[in-house]
Amino acid sequence: MQHLTSKVPSTEKHPYNKLYVISISLVAAMGGLLFGFDLGIITGAIPFISKQFNLHGFALGWVVAIFELGCMAGTLGIAWFANRYGRKKVMIFNSFLLIVTALGVAMAPSSALFCFWRFIQGASVGAASVVSPMYIAEISPAHSRGKLVSLNQLTIVVGILLATISGFIFGDPNNNESWRLMFGSALIPAVLFFVCIFFIPETPRWLIKANREADAHRVLLKIGENDFIEKEMSDIKIT
Repeated sequence: MQHLTSKVPSTEKHPYNKLYVISISLVAAMGGLLFGFDLGIITGAIPFISKQFNLHGFALGWVVAIFELGCMAGTLGIAWFANRYGRKKVMIFNSFLLIVTALGVAMAPSSALFCFWRFIQGASVGAASVVSPMYIAEISPAHSRGKLVSLNQLTIVVGILLATISGFIFGDPNNNESWRLMFGSALIPAVLFFVCIFFIPETPRWLIKANREADAHRVLLKIGENDFIEKEMSDIKIT
């Protein structure tokens, strides 16, 4: 019985740097914000895109649905890449793609290219919808994990709200190409996401699984003191 209980992660709470953990969790949750923004922005842009490219019926529906298909594709296999290369590197790559696709969608000269870039954009945020909460869960102390992971869901809703505001600000009934500014406004959070990721650490769990315990210890040292570090490293090793 004693041997079995030693394999159960401890539920004891230790003080930790809440502000630091919340800050890096919010950076990771920007992936959720961009998911919500890129998902919601199409609603206000549909009337303009329809006129711009003379789209109706199935063709117009396809322009809208291609993003969701990209989201589905982006979730497939992304966990393998995150396990192979690390959560942080995958988020950096995703955020770079979100910058490129925001430009590609906004500057698309045809409906075909618009669909191409929206598919890639969807794949990028689909991947982010997997990796961002994964990162938050692994960087958070066990007793705060549920609350902090919920930040990603919150930022998705905020992203949808920002997309609605962008449509209100840039939507000009007298300018069919005003949709370009709507989609282009995604560059602001995408660039911010890209820059901020460089200032957050890799997750201790991935570092330990990659046999980089010294690096994991340095990350945990920024979050808590020795008792916290010992508990977290022990829990990671047995789960």
